[in-house]
Amino acid sequence: MKKNFIYLCLIVIIVLIACSGKEDDKKETIQNKEDKTITIAEKAEIKTLDPQKTVDSASLSVIQMINQKLFKIDNDGNIIPEIAEEVTKVDTKTTLIKIKKDLFFSNGEPVTVDDVLFSLNRAKESPRMTQDFYMIESFEKVDDSTIKVKTFYEAGNLLHKLASMGASIMNKKALEENENNIIGSGMFKLKEWVAGDRIVLERNEYFKEANSNVKEIIIKFIPEANSRMIMLETGEVDIAEALLPLDFQKISREDDKFTTVEMQSSSNMFIGFDLRDKIYLIKG
Repeated sequence: MKKNFIYLCLIVIIVLIACSGKEDDKKETIQNKEDKTITIAEKAEIKTLDPQKTVDSASLSVIQMINQKLFKIDNDGNIIPEIAEEVTKVDTKTTLIKIKKDLFFSNGEPVTVDDVLFSLNRAKESPRMTQDFYMIESFEKVDDSTIKVKTFYEAGNLLHKLASMGASIMNKKALEENENNIIGSGMFKLKEWVAGDRIVLERNEYFKEANSNVKEIIIKFIPEANSRMIMLETGEVDIAEALLPLDFQKISREDDKFTTVEMQSSSNMFIGFDLRDKIYLIKG
C-alpha cells in the first residue's frame, strides 16, 4: 500500500528523501529502484529562489534544495562542512576556510573560490542579511582553494552564520549574466516555475553526495488547508504541509495509510509597531 507523508515543515523533506549513505549495498539498492516523483501540497507560493533576497519559509524550503553553503546544521544542531573542507583559526578575528575540490554547480561548472567570495560578499551587502553578517569585516581570497574571513571582534557564532541560507553559494557567472538565474550545487535544480500554480525541481546530475531514487519534486501551491487535505486523501499529492489540527489528529489516529510527522518550529513571530508614527503618540 502506498504511504503518504504529512509534514508540518517542508524542510524535513530533505532529511527523509535525500538520505546519504556510502555503503556499496545501499548504492546498489538505490540504483535498482524505479525513479520516483514526489508531489507536495504547500500552503504558500515561494517569492524568489534568490537566498539573499528573501526570509519567507516557503522560499527558503525550496532554496535549500537547490543551493549548498560552506556549512550546514544537521538534525542534532551540529555544524558540519558542506562546501567547506577545512577551517583554521588564525587569531581571534581571522579564520581561514578551505573549500572542497570536485564540487560542481547544476550547470556542470566547478564551484570555485571566486564563486564563494562573490556569493558571500553579495550576502554581506544585502540589507536582508544584516542579521547574519553584521560581525563580518571582510572576505578575502588567499589562493584558489582558500578564503580568509575577518571579523570586527571574536565571533563564536561565525560558522553558524555561514550555515544560514543567506550564505548559499551560487554560480557567479550565471548570476552576473541574469540576476534571476540562480544556479546552485544542491541536490536539485529548477525545471519549471508556473506562477500561482507550481514549481518543479529535477535532480542535479552533478550532485553525488546522496543516494536517492527521487528524480523530480513537484510543489503545488494550495493556500486552502481543506484542499490540501482532499488532495492527500485522493492521492493527488504524496505530501501535504500544514494541515488543520483536527485533520492532522484524525489521520494520525484513525488512518493507517498515512505517516504523520509533527515537529516544533524554531521560528519567531511578532507584531511590530512603528513608534515614529504620530498615531502612537501618547497624549496627555
